[in-house]
Amino acid sequence: MQSSPDGLFLPVARPTLGPEEEQAVAEVLASGWVGTGPKVAEFEGMLQQCTGASAVVAVNSCTSALHLALLAAGAGPGTEVITTPWTWVATSHAIEYTGAQPVYVDVNDDFNMNVDLVEDAITDATRVILPVHMAGRPVDLGALHRIARAYALTVVEDAAHALGATYKGHAIGGTDSRFTCLSFQANKNITTGDGGAVCLSEPGDADYVRNLAQCGNTTDAWKRLTAHSLEPPLCVRAGFKSTMTDIAAALGVAQLPKLQRFLARRRELASLYRSHLSTVAEVILPSEALAGADVQHMFIVRLDPRRSIDRDDLRARLHARHIGTGVHYRPLHFQPYYREKYHLRPDDLPTASALADQVLTLPLYPSMTDEQVARVCDALKATLREFAI
Repeated sequence: MQSSPDGLFLPVARPTLGPEEEQAVAEVLASGWVGTGPKVAEFEGMLQQCTGASAVVAVNSCTSALHLALLAAGAGPGTEVITTPWTWVATSHAIEYTGAQPVYVDVNDDFNMNVDLVEDAITDATRVILPVHMAGRPVDLGALHRIARAYALTVVEDAAHALGATYKGHAIGGTDSRFTCLSFQANKNITTGDGGAVCLSEPGDADYVRNLAQCGNTTDAWKRLTAHSLEPPLCVRAGFKSTMTDIAAALGVAQLPKLQRFLARRRELASLYRSHLSTVAEVILPSEALAGADVQHMFIVRLDPRRSIDRDDLRARLHARHIGTGVHYRPLHFQPYYREKYHLRPDDLPTASALADQVLTLPLYPSMTDEQVARVCDALKATLREFAI
């Protein structure tokens, strides 16, 4: 491995944590209550204010959030959920957990669902449309909501990348979708270590989702303690263990006030990348951010398919220069489980298939410096020159 200028490896993503987070967690530990309790409720209230949602239920992951939202939306055996192949596997796994079948529609060049293809994918078994705001860029929700209303379907947004993004001036999570699912995993716009939340547009859904998340019990331990109740909980359905802990929520309470600062820095870094790479012929840059609506969760470039550059070889050479990169994502119809179960072929989703070997995610996180962006770009340019020799 070649040495880097500062001797440090630059990862694709890194959480931005400080003394506020340390103090918040220490206070929870000192309180003696580390499970689901007052910090979770506080975090839910902050998220509700941030997104404009009618209600919020915090859970242990975005995968759980999607799973619970899909169940509440009526997904189950014998039903179908229309979604995108361009996402992390958990999006489709959540559909599988309900017993429903994922139905994939192709993507646009921005990696978001091609909404023009959605209507043709609807059958009598369709119950849900599940779009993903890829890399924090909102999908065309207006078009999806019109389709959903016409066919009496529910929209469940996978907004794992999109906390802080907006659609037509409205915060993601406070739009017309009945359910919007957020992620607070370590590389997300804010982190709780791991965790997620369901933002709801209909307050009446909150009790059902919360009940599913706490093993189907009507109350949790904190509510019984604060109500001085000796009554054991009543289990009304076979729910799941999906609740968030106060330790995780404490991180979120400390992180959420920093969100806008984090997003502003992400946009600055993306602008720097564009400036450094604007003349690199081998690289196709992402289109400009949508007037602040796009939160630049990732900086994904494409390698020009007309040039003979092996993406995986390029990644290995950058790694040797202490530069981490990612592939976001290997589309689901290329993943063995989904490819084999649903007999999917590259021709079924031609745009996603064409993009699959072109994408390269470059490091981007709020604590990154301008100098580190320049270092990534210099390493990328030098490595690309090696392919031209």
